[in-house]
Amino acid sequence: QIFNYKEYDNADIIDIGCESSRPGANSLSEKDELDRLAGFLYYITKIEKTLSIDTYKPAVARFALENGFNMINDIKAGGENDLMLEIAAEYDCPIVLMHMKGVPATMQNNPYCDDIMSDIISFFEMKLKIAESLGIKRNNLILDPGIGFGKRREDNDIILDNLDTLKQFNLPVLIG
Repeated sequence: QIFNYKEYDNADIIDIGCESSRPGANSLSEKDELDRLAGFLYYITKIEKTLSIDTYKPAVARFALENGFNMINDIKAGGENDLMLEIAAEYDCPIVLMHMKGVPATMQNNPYCDDIMSDIISFFEMKLKIAESLGIKRNNLILDPGIGFGKRREDNDIILDNLDTLKQFNLPVLIG
């Protein structure tokens, strides 16, 4: 599909993802994701916006940041090994940390949480401590409670009704 950058003149940030993370989506190999991203790079010279790479794979994020992107949007909030957080620190770039329960392929198969807001708050507290220990500047951190990512409709409603709870972190909140 041809990317028409003119359609996005009014956008502040353009978030490019080469792998679907919709419920039920299967993961894509790192090579295939890199190949898709490489096909997009032609358009970057025409875009004068903040370009965000939507990936949870550190090699893809690094490639994007080396080729004109300047922000990371990570559905795995730095990953289990925090390599994505290390890359954000190395490149001194903003990173979106998203709360997700499970993985896209199965995250909507009977999702359950006793207290979704407590779970999200605890998760962000842990991730923010790691980010701070790696030297990521606070103004480079954005929190995403992950509406629809391993959550029931009632969990999503609770999150939306309690967004003010996330203000305790004094960080921008992204709702997707």
